[in-house]
Amino acid sequence: MWATTVLISFLAFVSLTLASAPGKLVKKASHKPRIPERSSQEGYGFTGCPLDNDFWTNGVIASPYYPSPYPNDIKCWYYIWADIGKVLQFNFTHFDLDGHLDYITIYDGYGDSHPILFGGPNATVTSPNGVLYSSSRYALMTFIATSNKPATGFQLSYSSVNTATPCNRDILLVINGLASVGSQANFVKQLDFIATYLISEWTVGAQQTRVTINLQIDVDYAVLWTFDMVPDLSTLRFVIRGLTDYVPDVLQNNGTDFESLFRYGDDDEAGNDFNARQGIEQVVIVFVAQNPSDDQDFYEAVEFSHRMRHMYDLKVITIAMGSNIDVQKVGQLSFGNGFYFGAAWDNLKSLTQDVNKAICQSYITGCGV
Repeated sequence: MWATTVLISFLAFVSLTLASAPGKLVKKASHKPRIPERSSQEGYGFTGCPLDNDFWTNGVIASPYYPSPYPNDIKCWYYIWADIGKVLQFNFTHFDLDGHLDYITIYDGYGDSHPILFGGPNATVTSPNGVLYSSSRYALMTFIATSNKPATGFQLSYSSVNTATPCNRDILLVINGLASVGSQANFVKQLDFIATYLISEWTVGAQQTRVTINLQIDVDYAVLWTFDMVPDLSTLRFVIRGLTDYVPDVLQNNGTDFESLFRYGDDDEAGNDFNARQGIEQVVIVFVAQNPSDDQDFYEAVEFSHRMRHMYDLKVITIAMGSNIDVQKVGQLSFGNGFYFGAAWDNLKSLTQDVNKAICQSYITGCGV
């Protein structure tokens, strides 16, 4: 099952296909963990700044001694965390600074190496105008005051929200183009379910719901579209409906290998092809059209599913397509209860609401395998 057989005819098919569409073959690379960094706080006074400068999920932050004037020659640091699976919303309710020497900077991420969401020393916009949103769970806010004539400062509220439908997520679709689908008609039903129903209300965008496509076309090959290749919903639909160009006859594709679907979900993350954002939950949706061939096939899939869940913290959702699939056994490879589904080919659209609910669910009542 692990051996890779490269057929000349298959390679010719792949080269012709890749020349006409934007996918790329999956490449494996070492995984580098993404660990949020903290910025140095040395060299600044902190009179009146909070000693505990971690702020969680929702609340209010104000300048030192607010509503009285803030002190001089200080730099305060505020590390702000949204609830798991959400982003941050900021709303200033008071803003009174010496605009020449005193300023706030909100970084769109955990440290001061991230892009600036608002303010900064050279900002052209020196006062807030409306509500601000982070692009991930994390934000850092700093407040620097060096003026000899400090003002009354600032006050803002922050809260945990979603700014996308179904929610702010990085989603990998592992679409099944293997012979186990059973017929070309079934392959088209899979694509129609995804393009017409599952993603119909998704807010697709670089800062909203990011989608990566992994089309499994052989036991040892897949074609990948990264999120920047499908930057909006219309493009995503177009690409999914056009996957028949890659799979003109699904029964000609080599392999009915069960574990390969989970292996490639794992490889996409390990090689950073998924390119997931720091501070955004990641979801892998695997479309399954067969039961495991044998115990070996199942336990290999278990290994890859474990890696996705425990090493990379991915939420794995399994969708069993067809009436002869053991939904619960396949579901053991999912994130847990409420993350595995199954329906007959003609009834896949009935899963739409529940799958989208699972995408936005951060907690489970029972684990998978």
